[in-house]
Amino acid sequence: MATSYHEAHFIQIRNLLGEKLMEDLLIVGSGIAGLRAAIEGSQNGKNVLVLTKTHPLRSFSINIQDGVNASIGSGDSWESHAEDTIRSGQSLNDQSIVSSICKQAPQILEELDKMGLPLNRDSEGLFRLNKLIGSSSARAATVDDITGHALMQVLYEQALKGDVKFLEEWYASSLIVEGGQCKGVIGIEVATGKLEMFPATSVVLATGGIRRLYEPSTASFLCTSDGIAMAYRAGANLSDMEMVEYHPFVIKNSPIAISELILAKGIELNDSAGAEIPIAFNENETLLHKGDL
Repeated sequence: MATSYHEAHFIQIRNLLGEKLMEDLLIVGSGIAGLRAAIEGSQNGKNVLVLTKTHPLRSFSINIQDGVNASIGSGDSWESHAEDTIRSGQSLNDQSIVSSICKQAPQILEELDKMGLPLNRDSEGLFRLNKLIGSSSARAATVDDITGHALMQVLYEQALKGDVKFLEEWYASSLIVEGGQCKGVIGIEVATGKLEMFPATSVVLATGGIRRLYEPSTASFLCTSDGIAMAYRAGANLSDMEMVEYHPFVIKNSPIAISELILAKGIELNDSAGAEIPIAFNENETLLHKGDL
């Protein structure tokens, strides 16, 4: 029987951290999704290891400026939040997922607040909410314009508090699949190029999207879609791959995106002659590109 590429390179399984060989939960990626999954696993008594390309506080999640949406304002409801989301998505959304996320959002925001996320508040101590494009109510809670950075700080601290282990500057190259089940991950250490096998009872892929496949892009150079490709090679079913986020406002010839919060505050656009450019939206309150203005 021929020996596969990976079998030839893994004569033995070595545990880098000097603890038990099999992880309960292995998470690939250390952005907001990866850290939140790590915290949940730790709180449920699991032995958690996070494999990440970079230090968590350098992940692309720190760039989020627009806040966390939850229907906590007076007169708002999760049903209204879901309706806004489905309308903005032109009903292409998976409505069961939209409903689930919108229903849980107020509780999640409360949990983040208790973890120590310093969300902006008004003079009465209530969350100061912003009304973003596509929303019928103000429901975006923010930490000034550094919500992502502040949220990552809080989640990382909570993960360390829960004894979550991190291996930084490791790339995951392949999933270990036996009998149709994922048994772990094969990783490459950036510093040495060494291949290593990481067995685990459960694996979570939190590797982000594919935005760096396109140029120009405001996304981090880490957003290379290798996690999605890895899942595909292992036989996972992928869906909605055509759905790629494009941010409407950027600084020309620069990787810097302009926050949607500026739109919420009433931005005025001017051309090179100083004349105002009207900001146009379609029927779903989605910003139209420059050619439509």
